[in-house]
Amino acid sequence: MYTMANTANRSTRENVSAGTSSTAHGGAVRRSAVDPLDRLGASATFDKRRTIYYEGDEAQHYYKVVSGVVRLCKVTEDGRRQIAAFLVSGDFFGWTVQDDYSYSAEAVTDATVVRYSRRRVEEAVRTDTAVGRRVLGLLTNQLASAHDHLLLLGRMTATERLSAFLLDLNRRNGGADEGAATIELPMNRRDIADYLGLTIETVSRTMSAMKRKGLVSFTGADSVRLNRCEALERMAMAA
Repeated sequence: MYTMANTANRSTRENVSAGTSSTAHGGAVRRSAVDPLDRLGASATFDKRRTIYYEGDEAQHYYKVVSGVVRLCKVTEDGRRQIAAFLVSGDFFGWTVQDDYSYSAEAVTDATVVRYSRRRVEEAVRTDTAVGRRVLGLLTNQLASAHDHLLLLGRMTATERLSAFLLDLNRRNGGADEGAATIELPMNRRDIADYLGLTIETVSRTMSAMKRKGLVSFTGADSVRLNRCEALERMAMAA
């Protein structure tokens, strides 16, 4: 998920759950390229802005993003929307022990997903230890990501939240932690605001201030250049 806090630890968690282990030098040694869940799913596509499932729907399927971006969100009693996560290729969602989904899942862009029958997965967990370990790893990552998001929302300033957000997008796209990088922003500023717990006006003001300081520049309607990743890192860690 696009959880912005503690990304180094998150990367380690994902490597373990996906069948890799970290070395003392920070590399990863692949143990197995085969995901035991692969045989249980079927592909499905969703157009941009299409709802995959609604909050409160019966949780009959689990999902994995193959391409595109998906958001998990809910509307509070007072009508405000809160985005819990942005999901990209390789991310799983819809995994719950409840009978109904707690969040709605919506395609931010055109998206392709793998859809798993909940019944088939639960049967496989009982009979296949590899599937059981895989699902346990996914649920562990999901819980840790939720904790990371809470930490992000507890940051003191909008600049710290936005810096962490942009850096995590860069890392998720394989960008370097130093120097400059250009990242795509498939989500709009309203989405970013609802994820970071800010107003859209605050996101716009903060982006403009970061541009004036030379930290970022806008290279297109949907892309941002991070001019000094190290400076953004210091901002993100200031809280």
